[in-house]
Amino acid sequence: MVRALFHYSRTLLIVLIILFLINHLTRQASIVPSAVQHIIVYLLSPIQTVSALAMNGLGSAFTHYLYLVNLAQENEALRRKNTILENQIIALREIEIRNQRLTQILELKGLVEDPMIQAQVIARGPDHRRHVLRINKGEADGIHLNDPVINHHGAIGVIAALARHSADVHLLTDFNCYIDSMLQRTRVHGGIYGKDAETLVMKYVERESDVSTDDIVITSGLGLVWPKGIPVGKVAVVQATGNRLFQHIEVSPAVDFQAIEEVMVIVRPREEAQPRG
Repeated sequence: MVRALFHYSRTLLIVLIILFLINHLTRQASIVPSAVQHIIVYLLSPIQTVSALAMNGLGSAFTHYLYLVNLAQENEALRRKNTILENQIIALREIEIRNQRLTQILELKGLVEDPMIQAQVIARGPDHRRHVLRINKGEADGIHLNDPVINHHGAIGVIAALARHSADVHLLTDFNCYIDSMLQRTRVHGGIYGKDAETLVMKYVERESDVSTDDIVITSGLGLVWPKGIPVGKVAVVQATGNRLFQHIEVSPAVDFQAIEEVMVIVRPREEAQPRG
């Protein structure tokens, strides 16, 4: 664009010189013979035409340059506004998702008679302690060891360690964690143990018991730790092979343990909240 303006500037200078000469000759018309005037006009007409086109072209180029500058500024302003709007949409969506989770968690209060304390997940255990979450509420907030921890989907684990303002949650996915549970449909009891992040195992269910895939597993209320009726998961695999006394039952957890952000700690009465022996 700068090179084009330089070219048109040089052309403009030439045009101005020619126009000056034409103006000068016109003023001297009284001393220039008529025939000579016609010859001059005839010779200069193409130059005048070219000069006019050059000036028009220069004006158009400059106008187009200003248009492009303004267009670039408008595009940049629109990009900035678009970025702001996108960030606002993301923030509003996060608020909406959080409110949905909190609403669902509060609905659990209708199922649990014991008081509950809301908490946020602030850390996850390293690889060798991947079955542990840390929350931002602790002993000073009224939480005790072995208190059950849930979210709006179901059972998560129990309080395993306490500090003044934080606590560690032992997840159901650990094979050392245990919940006395039952099938909601047939009321058959069994013990839930952790297997991995995506699978729980329901043990001690006799081979004659009525168990089907997709049966809902809930807490039984036995064991003096968990209240009755909290969702644990859904039966995914049922096998009764060989001469085994008990069926092999795998359960898909009700909770996605990789996506836990808020939890509710159920504060059980102290004479009840003791680990099952």
